[in-house]
Amino acid sequence: QAWISDEMFDDPDSQLERSYLFEKYEKYCLREGRRSLERKAFYGSLRTKGYKERKTNGSRYFQGISAVPKCPASALEEPDLSY
Repeated sequence: QAWISDEMFDDPDSQLERSYLFEKYEKYCLREGRRSLERKAFYGSLRTKGYKERKTNGSRYFQGISAVPKCPASALEEPDLSY
């Protein structure tokens, strides 16, 4: 899916609610003039791509996918301004 490569990021530490992912996907398809999959097919597509699904406190999530890029630890360090 172009949506994953254009809008999403792989992150093994992340998990996003299924409904949130589907909503982002539908908005992407509308914006790009693409026809979207049905909800069930969309979730199946994510599972096929290797994203694991889990249920916690009545909500369903996909693990390993994020809407923001993972920040490398080095980016969190204070910059060296001693010049």
